[in-house]
Parts: sequence; structure tokens; C-alpha cells
Amino acid sequence: MSSKLRGSARVYRRLSEGASLHTISREADEPSLAQMRKWLIDSEEFRERYLVAREVHAERLRDDMCRIAGDLKNATDPVRIDSARLRVEVYKDAVAAVERDCARVRGGGKRPREKAEVELPPLPIVRFRYV
Repeated sequence: MSSKLRGSARVYRRLSEGASLHTISREADEPSLAQMRKWLIDSEEFRERYLVAREVHAERLRDDMCRIAGDLKNATDPVRIDSARLRVEVYKDAVAAVERDCARVRGGGKRPREKAEVELPPLPIVRFRYV
């Protein structure tokens, strides 16, 4: 590991626990958000370890979803069941967000642009005459 990334082991651990780069950057003795974003762009090593940490986080979220669903095996209370369904939906959204983030990072940090569904005609050229 290069010397500039030496303190990043804490960053990877925190990412795998679900913390965002923004949250980590606000903690004492951690690199700034700008520095970590620069590492994501410039350092293949940091980027790969970042992706592994985020994938570990997504796996933990999936495990939590399975645990929540498993706890309801014999549940009959509709409030408890609805609450668990809501929690699972929130976890699904979180996993999807982590997966989108990983895809964005794998793509070099560029977010894919969606093409507009409607193509607008070119603006007409208007010429003015001064009298």
C-alpha cells in the first residue's frame, strides 16, 4: 500500500460498516472528502478496496433483510408484519444505492447520462435589421 493511502484501512472498515465518504471525512484524523474523492479517481488500489468495502456493506444489508424476514416466520400481528415489510423495502433501496455507487465508481466516476426522450428542433435564426 502506498504511503499516501496508509491511513485508509480505517476508511475501508467504516465503508464496510455503512458510513459514507462524507461521514468519514467529518471524523477526526480522517482524510478530507476532497482527498478521498481524488483517491477514487487517481488510485486504482483505493478504488478497488473501496468497491470491496461497499460490496461487503451491501452483503450485510442483504443479510439483515433475510434476518428480518426470518423473524416473521410465525408472525400474525399485522402491525409487526407491515413494519418488517417497510424495513425490508428500505434495505432494498439502500442495497440498490450501494450497487449504483459501485457501478458509477467502476465506470470511472462518470454517471451515465440519459438521452432526452424528445428531440427538440433547432432554434430558428432571427435576423434583425437596424433602420
